[in-house]
Amino acid sequence: MSESSIQPDFFLPVYNGQQSLRDSLDFMSLPFFASEKGPAVFSMETKIATERDTAYVRLKGNQDGVATIFDKRLLVYIHTLIIQAINDGLTPSRQVNFTPYDYFKAIGKSPGKQDYERLKDSLRRLKGTTIETDRTAGEISALSGVGWIDSYSFKRKVTARGEMNGGISLVLSEWLFEMMTATSKTLSVHPGYFKLTSGVKMRIYELCRRFVGHQTIPVRMNLELFHQRLNGGRGRTLDIKYAIKAVHEEGGILGYDIEVAPHRPRTPPSRIMVEMKAVKGPNRVVPRHLRQV
Repeated sequence: MSESSIQPDFFLPVYNGQQSLRDSLDFMSLPFFASEKGPAVFSMETKIATERDTAYVRLKGNQDGVATIFDKRLLVYIHTLIIQAINDGLTPSRQVNFTPYDYFKAIGKSPGKQDYERLKDSLRRLKGTTIETDRTAGEISALSGVGWIDSYSFKRKVTARGEMNGGISLVLSEWLFEMMTATSKTLSVHPGYFKLTSGVKMRIYELCRRFVGHQTIPVRMNLELFHQRLNGGRGRTLDIKYAIKAVHEEGGILGYDIEVAPHRPRTPPSRIMVEMKAVKGPNRVVPRHLRQV
């Protein structure tokens, strides 16, 4: 979309709750966000190659750090509202107006004062993060660097009670807006996803949701590739194995189970398999055949 498509007075409708919040398949598949909370990460880079796919993602933050998966929740909310607006026959624009109250309500959160401050921090990181990737949006390339949002502002309004918060206005980057409106396929996200407090667990759920979906057939991915997709290969592979084991011992995560297949000591991560499967009921029969990605 061009600059002329921005409609400054366009207000997104309030989330109607009739459909689940939705996320982009690309943003679920690849590490576009840091899995750590706060400004702990200032840059990330990963190159992923499989038999079916190749991808390059490089993130660079400012003094506030790289945008995190917790910041991503706001983009999931906005993406869902844009889809809702399109389905209602409206024409969305890159300028998005919303109230923090509606956002927190949509993700099932009863906010306190600190949550509003964290939302401000999220906006700072979303604006300050530069993304370089080979994932194009329509004809818009991101190889030279794009952002998540171009700007944001806090609106005030005067009432009989005095000056009050009038909501937030932000402008999505042209690349992100195109991803949300023209090129991005989406999947619904479990409401419990927004209540998770571990970024690694959020990414484990996203990868299970993305690659397993509603299939009855489990999916296998080697641990090296899983680690790369989860957080760009940052940190120790052993820690990812521990995280997977913890999820498995807790009975899975939001309709999925995941575990590391038995292997010999010193087996390289590229030869250790991670198995993901849907677990929607005790009577489900899972075929022995495992699809590998």
